Amino acid sequence: MKKSTLLLLITAGIGYQAHAQKIETTPQMSSEVGIEPIKQGNWMVGGSIGNLGYSFEAKSFNIALQPRAGYFVSDGLAIGAQANLGLATVKDADNEWTYGVAPFVRYYFPNAGSTTGRFFGQGDIGISGSSKGKDVALAVGANVGYAHFITRT
Repeated sequence: MKKSTLLLLITAGIGYQAHAQKIETTPQMSSEVGIEPIKQGNWMVGGSIGNLGYSFEAKSFNIALQPRAGYFVSDGLAIGAQANLGLATVKDADNEWTYGVAPFVRYYFPNAGSTTGRFFGQGDIGISGSSKGKDVALAVGANVGYAHFITRT
């Protein structure tokens, strides 16, 4: 009888402890931020990964990274700089590194989006080069996108 009572108490205790681990809230996926993140005086930091791929036939790998930072000179208008870094590898060939730097201007459209994000347009112009050549090229870019804000800042 003592063993049965002890087993019952242990089982009930484990069940109670397992119930105590239940999470009652869901993680925050967005916040109604309005214009707060794109106000004058704020900074933006971000980037993108592009041209990521591997070819099994050619045994080649490509990746491009674009870190960027900007400052809001007025509500919804940011200026900043970005770096363009890339790598292309092919079996039995030299790796090719690409690089560049470009200032950019990004504008968040005031009535395009929701309380959790905004559509934007961005333009940049800079220089770029490659490890395989000595030439420097003019790099021009234009982007449109949607920025989803997870928190107020």
